[in-house]
Amino acid sequence: FVARDARSHAPKVGDLICAPRGEHFVAEVQVFADLRRGGYHCDLVVALRPGELHAIGGNVHDAVSLTRVARDAQGRVLPTPTRPWIAVIEQR
Repeated sequence: FVARDARSHAPKVGDLICAPRGEHFVAEVQVFADLRRGGYHCDLVVALRPGELHAIGGNVHDAVSLTRVARDAQGRVLPTPTRPWIAVIEQR
């Protein structure tokens, strides 16, 4: 696995997309260069669609769920206030 900046790397099926978890930690980890130990939420990318990807994640409201994540024209994930995607963990 290799950690990549979500702002410059388009995830593929099998990669993980990760965002900091918790208001305090989100405020501290704003960009890829800020990555460090702490609380993150990661989802497994299971499908790529035009303009979005589908990812599965657990421990979301005590359930496993499918999330549709918007992507830009280059395939990079678009962060949201609830999921400020910051890293792609590339499967090698």
